[in-house]
Formats: sequence, structure tokens, C-alpha cells
Amino acid sequence: MSRDVVFVHGMWSQASVWDAWLPFFTQRGYTCHTVALPGHRPDVSEAELARVGFGDCIDAAVSVVSRLER
Repeated sequence: MSRDVVFVHGMWSQASVWDAWLPFFTQRGYTCHTVALPGHRPDVSEAELARVGFGDCIDAAVSVVSRLER
């Protein structure tokens, strides 16, 4: 059985916010996955971010989770 943990960052951060936690969980036998929400890069423009909806963020999380073993 796979022991996966999925980390989803908040709306005003990015996936790298979890970098410090990944070794903690990996050392305890978990396979870690981070979700990079669309439009949450350091170089994103306000116009690009304005085009991202909540559904886009859900799709990004579902995309990661759907690839995990059941």
C-alpha cells in the first residue's frame, strides 16, 4: 500500500512553501506530492493571475491526486 501525502499551498503562496516539510515526511516513509496552483509563480503577472479561477485550482489538485495509486 502506498503512503502518499499531497500538499496544496494557499492562495497567496506557491508549492515551494512545502519544501522544508518534504524531508520530514519522506524520512517517515511517505511519498510526497506538491500541487502547484496555476498562476502562483513568482513571475506571474496580475493579468495572468486574474484569469485563474477556483475551478482551475481544483483541476490542478485533482490532476495530482488522480495519478496516485489506489
